[in-house]
Amino acid sequence: MNLFFDTSALVKFYQEEEGTDLVSELILERSNNLMISELARLEFISSLMRSYRNGEIDQGNLDEVISGFNADLQRFTVEYLNEKVLRKAEIILREVGGVLFLRTLDVLQLAAFQLIEGEGTCFVTSDSRLEKAAIKLGAKTINPVQ
Repeated sequence: MNLFFDTSALVKFYQEEEGTDLVSELILERSNNLMISELARLEFISSLMRSYRNGEIDQGNLDEVISGFNADLQRFTVEYLNEKVLRKAEIILREVGGVLFLRTLDVLQLAAFQLIEGEGTCFVTSDSRLEKAAIKLGAKTINPVQ
């Protein structure tokens, strides 16, 4: 199965929280084709830094998780941010931005997904607002917390 992971779902592979079991199962299944946007790297580190600031993880855990994530990147096809992604994001905003609240980074994630979306590709997100937008755009989704 082709799976595009939004950061909200991806972090569940590295931090134990609701949805971790399903995300781990999806990522560890060797037959799955795993995809992320380049943006996920930055959002991932931002999420970890928030956990660190909030005292949820210590410096050792922070370093270990970032190191593990960097090592795992080879498992993912990465859609890089470029002019095509930016233009697609603008199209998405014009299409659904009038009826759905979407943050800029969320729209960039959706745009990256749509540019590499193929037959049977699922958008994996635990952000219900982002999932709703993906569904409105015709995407198949998996929400690991539902």
